[in-house]
Amino acid sequence: MKNLLDDHIQYRLPKYEIILVWIGVFLNFFFYGMLNISYYFALPNSMISGGLRLTVLGIGLLLILIDILRRDMPPITISIFALFIFAVYYLIVFWMCFPNQYEFQIKIKMFYDIFIANMSTLVIFICGRERFKYIISKPMLLFLPAFLDVLIILLVHRNALATMSFQSTYIETGIARTSIKYPMQYLIAVAPFLMFFSKNLIFKFILGPLGCFLALLNLFMGDSRSTFFAFIPILIFYAIVSLRSPFSFSYAATTYGLSTVLIAPYLAMSTAWTRFINILDYKERINEGSVDFGRYDLWIEGLEQFHQSPIFGGELFLKSYGLGYCHFTPIAILYSMGIIGGTLAVAIFAGAIRGLAYIFRKYKYPAYWILCLLIADLTFMFFDGNTKDVFCSAIGLLLSANAIRAQESRI
Repeated sequence: MKNLLDDHIQYRLPKYEIILVWIGVFLNFFFYGMLNISYYFALPNSMISGGLRLTVLGIGLLLILIDILRRDMPPITISIFALFIFAVYYLIVFWMCFPNQYEFQIKIKMFYDIFIANMSTLVIFICGRERFKYIISKPMLLFLPAFLDVLIILLVHRNALATMSFQSTYIETGIARTSIKYPMQYLIAVAPFLMFFSKNLIFKFILGPLGCFLALLNLFMGDSRSTFFAFIPILIFYAIVSLRSPFSFSYAATTYGLSTVLIAPYLAMSTAWTRFINILDYKERINEGSVDFGRYDLWIEGLEQFHQSPIFGGELFLKSYGLGYCHFTPIAILYSMGIIGGTLAVAIFAGAIRGLAYIFRKYKYPAYWILCLLIADLTFMFFDGNTKDVFCSAIGLLLSANAIRAQESRI
């Protein structure tokens, strides 16, 4: 599929490496589609999901080795070194401070979630110069698996579409809400990009708008208010981007307008929208001490745990919440890794921002969908996240961009 990126991004990548990139990135994002399929057909979920994540991690490490052997990997920057130290320190905290009252099998499962599953999404996007150029020029790497994810989710949970409430079918399916809420944010991050920048008429006028529509349906039936914080800025951003030409602006105005008309009835009846609107009266709810506000109390408790050990951290979870966490990655970093972890995290994100600025300055167009991918990942961190969510796709790609920028600045 041709897009504007193919006109000015030239890459030299062997075919076998291109195949590995497609397999690795596809499996990375198709994870949630397979998760819903395995739940629906009562398949051995742990075996399927575990196999996918291990495969992605293995492919990612293999691709890094290939880039190193081809001398295509840029030198390590301060931000990448900070990421490595962050991961090692987090591993030490995890192994030494995991609550003793839980069985060893639970500890191993949590280890897998953090250092295999999450780490795989990061590693697959740490890349050398040529692979970096290939990835940023191929938004279809993200669109295709995310589109299939959302389509599978809507089919598996088709009964929830009638009520626009996932909770109404939860007892029937037993599928966790987290397994249906993540892919739609990745889909909305890239589907509008294909609408405005693809040269393929099928993707521009059919699959791109369809992807947006399916993502919105998934949003409304998923009961999650936090995902609105990704959807709203992403859609606003693409509306601004559409001002680049009269055609793209009129196309955006038409599709946004039709979507509003078609989606409004579902929006009004959805549990997700009701929960999102309730956030607007947060001051009154906090003053009343309303437990319905939920995460505010978790944030306060997380900060209290941070104050007990501000330098080194040492608490993986909230003490009153079992194996639960505060749903806000910055606070989770502070109570689990202290000021040391917070300082490392600042260095990591500073490198990511510099990488994004580099893409905007040198390539421009791919920065649009990569920025939206970052917004999706940041939404997880700021409304659902634990410390482990620093290990994500956008951070891996942007740190690679920053390393390439640093190398070019020295040449």
